[in-house]
Amino acid sequence: MYKALPTIALLCYLCCQCTIAAVEIPKPRKKLPRNAIAITKPGYYAEAGKTYVLMRDIKADGTALYLGNNVTLDLNGHSITFAAADYKQVPNYGFEEGLKHWDISKAPGAKAVDSNVMPIVGTRILELPVGEEIVSDFVHLPVANRSYYATCANDRDQRIELRVEDENGKEITCNFQTSNGNKVGCPVLNKKLPHGGGVIFAHLHNLPAGKYRIRVKALASNNKSKTCYLDEINILPALDAGIAMVSYLKPFANYDAVMAWHPCAFFDANKNAAQAAQGKAMPFVALDGLPLVSGKGTITIKNGVIKNGSPVARSYAIHANSGDALVVLDNVLVQNSGLNANAASLGKAKITNSRFEINTPFIINRHYLNACSVTVSHHAEEIAFNEFIGGQGNLYTPGGNGNIHDNYFENHQTVVNHYTLTPGTGDKVYKNKFHPKRGAGINLYRCQNVEVYDNEFKIHTMAPPAEYRYKMLTTPAIRMADYGAKKGSKDGSFNNKIYQNTFHITGKNHMAFKGYQGRATAFFVSANGGQNYIYDNDIILRNDHADDISEAYAFFIGSSNPGGEIKNNRIDANCTVGWMGNYYGNADNVTIINNTFKRHPQTPKNEVLFRLGNGGNAARNIRFISNQRDEWKTLSNNYTQLLSYTVESTLFIQTKPGATVQVTVPKLDKTIQATADKKGHATVHVPVYRQDAKAKTQYPSANIVAKLGEWSKNKQVQVSKDMKLKLK
Repeated sequence: MYKALPTIALLCYLCCQCTIAAVEIPKPRKKLPRNAIAITKPGYYAEAGKTYVLMRDIKADGTALYLGNNVTLDLNGHSITFAAADYKQVPNYGFEEGLKHWDISKAPGAKAVDSNVMPIVGTRILELPVGEEIVSDFVHLPVANRSYYATCANDRDQRIELRVEDENGKEITCNFQTSNGNKVGCPVLNKKLPHGGGVIFAHLHNLPAGKYRIRVKALASNNKSKTCYLDEINILPALDAGIAMVSYLKPFANYDAVMAWHPCAFFDANKNAAQAAQGKAMPFVALDGLPLVSGKGTITIKNGVIKNGSPVARSYAIHANSGDALVVLDNVLVQNSGLNANAASLGKAKITNSRFEINTPFIINRHYLNACSVTVSHHAEEIAFNEFIGGQGNLYTPGGNGNIHDNYFENHQTVVNHYTLTPGTGDKVYKNKFHPKRGAGINLYRCQNVEVYDNEFKIHTMAPPAEYRYKMLTTPAIRMADYGAKKGSKDGSFNNKIYQNTFHITGKNHMAFKGYQGRATAFFVSANGGQNYIYDNDIILRNDHADDISEAYAFFIGSSNPGGEIKNNRIDANCTVGWMGNYYGNADNVTIINNTFKRHPQTPKNEVLFRLGNGGNAARNIRFISNQRDEWKTLSNNYTQLLSYTVESTLFIQTKPGATVQVTVPKLDKTIQATADKKGHATVHVPVYRQDAKAKTQYPSANIVAKLGEWSKNKQVQVSKDMKLKLK
């Protein structure tokens, strides 16, 4: 299930697809540079101001290297391999071989079924009736007194119990006593996952090496058949790092702590682990001699490979939790695989010329955005000229005000809301290629002042994740979301600018999954905190129209007020371009101005340009201004009684500099006003007609008055299209 990514094939593919520079691992130097310190084995390397040079490939059972502040680690063309002991996996842990190697004496109804029924991992999953228990073969855990996770992936709202026993049949109990109470690692009893599904796990620690096996019992299900769908019942080494830079330790490694969002960092680096496991409330402190990173500084890692030796759980190739020290990664190849296996978790970072290959087929908690390939929690100074391949999302930079440019992103997400990139307020995202093999593009979640420009997006409808197996799922290139934030709130998504990008959006029908409907969009807007701006983009929109199940839109706007200013974009489509006021919620105050809509020759005859409403949700105060509609004869289908939109033309008026221009329109209860600029140019938008739920109001004429002091001039015109006028 965790096969190595085909690096050579991917490199060849990338060379054909983009110009992003690939990592170039140098040939190892045999001679140690002057004043450098050689590294030939795992350990602590922390003398400030020193350069450490890796002189051979090294391997470690767990975490390999611990670095201090203000050091440089030159990997010198060599590799660091962590979690490299002879770790085995539970035989047939993913049920790809049916029920082979499983004791089903207490599970007469157990079946291995096609994962199309409930897509979790691989091609087959376990169907286990409520009340039945399945038992694995034994697996040898070779390293004592370290962390392992015993795992069971499943769909949401399905309760299970997970127990582990040794080769003598003794049930394993793992507790961890902290100052704020006892943390139960194993067994995990009567637990369910939150909305979205994921992985229930038991934290095993401070155990002797030996043989262990897992018991999983289905307690309850959310489906009528009283059956739980399970997968990935396994035991994996957990909580390791290839390179660790420790500022503090956090002990919250068990299931309850993870689901309560408590942080965990460097659990196995605790000197009092054995006593705490025996029920003593001991301080959670670092092992003697372990370097701690504090204060500002720079830690540089360059020129080599960091990889895992076996599939892991909740482990990073590079892990630093300082908010002050800058970690610089340059020319590094990172490979990692397993559950919540990721490349890097950093506080502050600059990352260049590196490649991250991550194979993590499922995730413990899909609501945790940090569980992506690379997380930079405080500040991403620069992320440039990198390749991100695989993972449940590629990059998360919540600290904001960074520069993300000239990267290639290929997301492989199998769960919801793990976008390729989730930036922070003030980030600039430019000259990147977003080509997810599976998944969405950028998630502008509760952030402001982000600029996204000169990027390329290739997005297609993704196959259903477990959470949406029998529902409808939208896969957007860019989503702006804040879940009903108040205007101007810090939790709002507003004043984001998306411009000069190219979007290739394809709606595909996944026929193998009956009962599922997929949708692909360039923009999914569900923001209320303020206005967002979408302009000067090229959007190529294609839907395969197979059985009218697949959908593709350039603009999908629901639960949004205001819904955005959409200006000067060029859209080439063979399907309806936008849906405002959709199943997701109301769309209010959307401005669509000066866009060009080209109708592809293979567009079905019944396709309209826009869809407004869905019956219960509104599309209100939508403004269509001076758009070029090509062969689109029908502007919209109106599916709601909560409807109002106007079609407007633009008057370009030449008059005296500084003059006030007032436009009055019969049947319109307001005066439209503008002021001429220094060259005497004024622009006003005048309604041609207004459509409400039950009535259409025509505005055939407009009276225009230009005033400057005692001077004035007026003209009356028939308005049906954009016009240039002179009032002098």
